[in-house]
Amino acid sequence: MQALCLTIARGCLFAWIGAASLFVVTSIAEQRDPAFDSPTRNALAALRFPYYYQFEFALVGAGFAAALAAWKHPALGPKRMRTFLTLMLAAAAVIAWDYIAVFRPLLEMMSLDTKPADFQHLHEMSKWLNFTVLVLVLASAVIISWSRADRASAR
Repeated sequence: MQALCLTIARGCLFAWIGAASLFVVTSIAEQRDPAFDSPTRNALAALRFPYYYQFEFALVGAGFAAALAAWKHPALGPKRMRTFLTLMLAAAAVIAWDYIAVFRPLLEMMSLDTKPADFQHLHEMSKWLNFTVLVLVLASAVIISWSRADRASAR
């Protein structure tokens, strides 16, 4: 059962990295495409971003829970699991902060005809917070994917 949980954890975390990367690439392409006017770009962002966060909560949450269920798997050491736990808790804190303090206000601002002065600041903050989560989740996924046997053979 621990092997299955470890596989699920790895799959969910790497799936999130791929999904987030694809989401960002397509969102940037939409925002830069001259075929879309400003209200259309705002509507597309307001439509897509709630799904981004739903997938983030689901995949990162499932990956974290599955990794916890695989805590005693022989391929994982306690030091590495503590590092994984620290990184994932940091990612969860950044996700919560981004969603509550940054995304929700941004979503409200997107429906306005004129953007408040805080809009650009919150938008930049959201980009950096999401990048931070991506790095933390990637590091976490690598940590639980590189087994003791792999480390020993790399020496």
